[in-house]
Amino acid sequence: MSITIKPFRALRPAPEYVAKVASLPYDVVESSEVREYARNNKLSFLHVDKAEVDFSDNVDIFSPVIYQKAKENLDFLVCNKILIYDSQPNYYIYRIYRQGHVQTGLAGCVSVDDYERGTIKKHELTRHDREQDRLDHIKATKAHASPVLYMYRGDIFKGESPSEIMDKWANENKSVYDFIAIDGARHLLWVVDCLHVQELLRKTFGTVECLYIADGHHRSAAAAKAAQLYKDTDKDTEMQSKFFPAVLFPCSELKIFDHNRVVSGMNGMASTSFWESLGVVFEIQKSNTPVKPEYNYIFGMYFDNGWYKLSLKQRYVEKVSKQAVSKRFNTSVLHDYILNPILGISDLQTCNRIDFVGGTRSTKELEHRVNSGNMDFAFTLYPTSMDDLLTLSDTNEIAPPKSTWFEPKLCSGLLVHVLGV
Repeated sequence: MSITIKPFRALRPAPEYVAKVASLPYDVVESSEVREYARNNKLSFLHVDKAEVDFSDNVDIFSPVIYQKAKENLDFLVCNKILIYDSQPNYYIYRIYRQGHVQTGLAGCVSVDDYERGTIKKHELTRHDREQDRLDHIKATKAHASPVLYMYRGDIFKGESPSEIMDKWANENKSVYDFIAIDGARHLLWVVDCLHVQELLRKTFGTVECLYIADGHHRSAAAAKAAQLYKDTDKDTEMQSKFFPAVLFPCSELKIFDHNRVVSGMNGMASTSFWESLGVVFEIQKSNTPVKPEYNYIFGMYFDNGWYKLSLKQRYVEKVSKQAVSKRFNTSVLHDYILNPILGISDLQTCNRIDFVGGTRSTKELEHRVNSGNMDFAFTLYPTSMDDLLTLSDTNEIAPPKSTWFEPKLCSGLLVHVLGV
């Protein structure tokens, strides 16, 4: 069985506005950062993706008025021709440069059916509140606001590969966008409007047996639920809701970083008992500098104004090595030996005592989250390897939420998929 990726009529920025519209993804920035980035830029897509920017700091970011405002802000961009519909369904080539790294992907619409049958493979659990947030956003705006980031094995093609086809098109045609985003990455986009090349890409990807979710588990799950909501509605909306936008990159071009944790509360445990429980499983070493683990099963912990290096004791390393792939992930080890048994965090999908911080943010961010009094602990992890991630996905195992962090990120607002168009 092969995957489906089809062209679509993107709603996207007029070229003269792209640098102002393009924003960081909704799940990368906190509400306080959103206000800073979008305060003096009414064209920023953050006004759509995280419409709480237009309200006071104490607003409930999941309230209905937020999603209604997102719809109003999207309509504003369309009515003022900041965002314009393409005249025909197209594929899009999306290339990102950052700090010597380059990755090139194909943007199109993937199928909800592929997601539900497992042809699109997920590797981690979702957080229920964030999944519901994206579903409510789709319902209000009647659009998929930004594409998800998927990957495929790039060494399976016998003939011309997608990368070769895309490189040829990019070399022979001018990009419609070429700008530097707020994260310092350079983003380029080409419109593939030639029907012959579209068919060539469609056939080439037709030999791909599966895709892997890199970044976008919550949006993928929300898209599948939205398709059920629009079942038996008007024909155009029902048909369009069966597809959602994605950018497909070869695995070899993507980079995985650590996805760290901050935690509040000690589960009613006295400090002495905490250290005793931790010492049963880990070798503990005080550090004068922030700890960024260089190997599996070593963790950094920031607590009580100090950093500690936690090394899983050898007998537990041997025990973990015999377990299923999902249990060998550092995120699972942290949960199974610290978060759950010691700090009392059993359900990572619903617990509000834990938050997740991407590894490209400095350890100063982790220290700030603790020193501010909002959190009590910060944990740094060694990043998941691509081989382990693919093995996990291929065996249909699932890791804890937020087990990976991919960068550079796709920009939001460049390729909106409106239902019924």
